[in-house]
Amino acid sequence: MRKQQIKAVSKAYLAMWIKKLSLLLLGTYLLAFGIAMIVRANIGADPWTTFMIGWHKFSGLTIGEVNQIFALVILTINYLTDKKKVGIGSILNVILIGPFIDVSISILSLPFDLLWGKMLFVGIGTAIESFGVALYVSASAGAGPIDGLTLILSKKTKTSIKMVRIIMDIIALAMGWLLGATVGIGTIIGSAIEGPFIEFFLNTYGKNISQWVKSTQ
Repeated sequence: MRKQQIKAVSKAYLAMWIKKLSLLLLGTYLLAFGIAMIVRANIGADPWTTFMIGWHKFSGLTIGEVNQIFALVILTINYLTDKKKVGIGSILNVILIGPFIDVSISILSLPFDLLWGKMLFVGIGTAIESFGVALYVSASAGAGPIDGLTLILSKKTKTSIKMVRIIMDIIALAMGWLLGATVGIGTIIGSAIEGPFIEFFLNTYGKNISQWVKSTQ
């Protein structure tokens, strides 16, 4: 009887992690694909994509390589500061999102060169990126490097998470712009709708996804 119980628990645990990894992989790819769409539009991007584009222009590295390097640096800081903020999801983020971004950029092309079309591309890309973030977060397998750093700085400085993230975003945007990235209408669109999109997807699907991960079905 005890062996059967152990076997059942092990099977349920394995099933849960298969679901978590599936969400992490899908969420990470959608996040990367959304970023690639925003990059292809070339009318400005959200602060952290602007930061990556700026370093890409400055260093000659691909955007994916820039993402990997800075994600690894931030993840290392997070681990040394608060190990609880680092999980398998955090590590997969560092390993996979950079190559996913580069592959997505290589296969994507802008179907139209009109400003409204580029704005639409940014909007759709932001929606896809936000849905990817919602899937990633719902897996509950560790915070992404930037999210983890935000939580750590909030705790260490006794400042609200929102205020810490605003300051970080301003710094990232300014650095990206100074290094040559475009700041424009795409930046305004991305900054304005990314948060609401993520909140919408988490509120709409997050609870059901979390229940699905924990279920034994």
